[in-house]
Amino acid sequence: MTVFRGSGGQRGQFVFGVDGFSDGDSALGLVDADGEPYVEQILQQAVELGPDEAGLVEYRSDELGTIAAHVVYYAPWDWVIVANAAEIDSAGVAQSLADGRSDMRNGLLI
Repeated sequence: MTVFRGSGGQRGQFVFGVDGFSDGDSALGLVDADGEPYVEQILQQAVELGPDEAGLVEYRSDELGTIAAHVVYYAPWDWVIVANAAEIDSAGVAQSLADGRSDMRNGLLI
């Protein structure tokens, strides 16, 4: 979970520091594994959302692969709230389901 300022002179600043960043540090210069300015993309999409809307921005990490950033904008506080979900985190669940199906099939055959 990450929270940024969405507009004005504080645009792109962390509201809550994460991964070695402190509150107030700017994230505008951060790029993903492909060199794309993913925080800029998140902010741009977020401030265009309506009050009951959510957005999705995908970016790549060298360590985690594809990351889905689920984005909402809370205009009264100018907060861009981001919940990140790495594809690798859900890969284990998908593998467990596949293993379970295989075990069930084998059990039925026996």
